[in-house]
Amino acid sequence: MAKDKVICGIDVGSSKIATVIATVGEDERINLIGVAAANSRGVKKGQVVDIEEAVTAITESIEGAERMAGYSISSAYISMGGPQIESVNSHAVVAVAQPEGEIKESDILRVNDAAKAIALPSSREILQV
Repeated sequence: MAKDKVICGIDVGSSKIATVIATVGEDERINLIGVAAANSRGVKKGQVVDIEEAVTAITESIEGAERMAGYSISSAYISMGGPQIESVNSHAVVAVAQPEGEIKESDILRVNDAAKAIALPSSREILQV
């Protein structure tokens, strides 16, 4: 029997930092094994205003969930909102490598690259496509 996959999610908010640790079985069932929350510090209106305070609050939340789960996490999915995060829809067109055949992975990569070619201010960066 294969070992269950362990995943962690952390929600960084202005009022609290919440952490969940779960296992995902082969049947894709999710079992929560650790949860914790800490009062948020260093985060105001979705923006980090004091990095040291934010790190302390996030660490408290993570350590609480780790104690409950009996597992030390090495990576996590992070959720953080705020006015600094925005979504932009971009469209692109590329020629398909084999017009009579299937669309290949390379075609998808090329159209994604073309869609990412948008003008961004130096204070912005693309997080996900």
